[in-house]
Amino acid sequence: MTTNWIVNRAGVEKGPFTSAQLKSFAAKGKLKPDDKVRKTSGENFYCASQVTGLFPDQTPAADDDFEELTLAPVEEAPASERSQERAPFISGPSQEVRTIAMLIYLLGIVSGFVGPLILWLIKRDESKFIDDHGRNVLNLTITLFIVSLCLIPVSLATFALPGIVRLTITLAILPLSSLLSIGALIMLVIGAMEANKGARYEFPYCIKFF
Repeated sequence: MTTNWIVNRAGVEKGPFTSAQLKSFAAKGKLKPDDKVRKTSGENFYCASQVTGLFPDQTPAADDDFEELTLAPVEEAPASERSQERAPFISGPSQEVRTIAMLIYLLGIVSGFVGPLILWLIKRDESKFIDDHGRNVLNLTITLFIVSLCLIPVSLATFALPGIVRLTITLAILPLSSLLSIGALIMLVIGAMEANKGARYEFPYCIKFF
């Protein structure tokens, strides 16, 4: 199967290109050693100079040559490979990766930290995007779990207090618990939406366990 590449210069992405096309651009001086490239199957960009055999002589290139990078084929390939080379390029994580990251947030809503922990442990090595979002959800859900545990002894201790004091503390704890739950729900929903869009997201208020 032909390896396809994406070229990134100053934030502008072009491609996908085959390895043969990439070598042709480098030989003609249209691709710089410090241009960023990545495989379409990966997420991280690397300097073109790190691709083995691409710049044997480190040929310099002019900035305006980037405009000439087009998808014109440089070699004949089987029909199946040619159709793959012309397939539309989707920037960022794949839809499958984004769906898994979104599911981690949704599991956090219905199961606390248990569901996200299990899915994160299973899928974290498949994508850094999943790993980052999984850590984010676990940091929030575990923080909420600890806060809930701390509120239990406080609530139990109020039974030894006079009636008016117990009532005052109870009236203070209940709204606090409700606000924490509602705030967590809103943040998890927002995180799920951002993950589905392929964006990074980090909760503003939680303990960093991971």
